[in-house]
Amino acid sequence: MAEPKADKIRTDTTNFNNNLSVTDIDAQKALDTINDLELVETETDPLSLHLDQTTPQEIVNGKPRYMVGGTITRDVDGYIETVAYTGGRTFTISRVVGYINSITDGVRTWTYSRDGDNKITSWSVS
Repeated sequence: MAEPKADKIRTDTTNFNNNLSVTDIDAQKALDTINDLELVETETDPLSLHLDQTTPQEIVNGKPRYMVGGTITRDVDGYIETVAYTGGRTFTISRVVGYINSITDGVRTWTYSRDGDNKITSWSVS
């Protein structure tokens, strides 16, 4: 038996309200729409970095988006020391034996307490 062509497989468009729409009435149209999407990597943590560790993000419509500018500096051991957003905040990261113990942006400081295995046991913001 011959397999059906993608344009013969109908879709239920009821919940298509993001990347797909009611015009994607068959599998072929839905696949064409998906194929035409411009995919951009995003992270769920707005302070996380892209794999090249040079691209800070901003939040747009509740979703992280990569920012155009910013710089990251590293200490002599290669650990991230500062993250400076172009025209914005600068985060300074302090470490003890390579483990983060505080992060500050000049307004707030996030301080982390660790146990003997260097696992975070508590944190505070001041």
